[in-house]
Amino acid sequence: MPERSKQALSDAHWISRALARWWLSVAVVLGLVIIVGGAIRWTGPAYADALTYPYAPASWGITLCTIGMVGLAGSLFRRLRVVAISLGVLAVWCLFFALSFYTVARTNPTAGTTGIPIYLGVAVNALVLAVGHWRNG
Repeated sequence: MPERSKQALSDAHWISRALARWWLSVAVVLGLVIIVGGAIRWTGPAYADALTYPYAPASWGITLCTIGMVGLAGSLFRRLRVVAISLGVLAVWCLFFALSFYTVARTNPTAGTTGIPIYLGVAVNALVLAVGHWRNG
């Protein structure tokens, strides 16, 4: 393999790992913010469905924070399959959150909708990174 191709592959691996660590770090921080902020921060109409889950919003935050910490630990110890699984679970978490926003927005004209494409985008990003980590693990 030419030297230039090796460098490009090395750069691609670095970018993939850096993005995975970024999104897993975001998961930890967002999880902590949800836990600390409490229910008072979830009073907008868009959160109506998300609040129906047991012990919400803390359960959402604890789950998200755990996903991020497990994935980051996997990344630091070069356990790419652990990172892949964590990113996959993060994608599912984001899809559920986007879906809960969507179901409320369909019936409530005052519910915020910006969370829907944001969480869908994070889900797609996490899923792509998960597949890449799984294939290389």
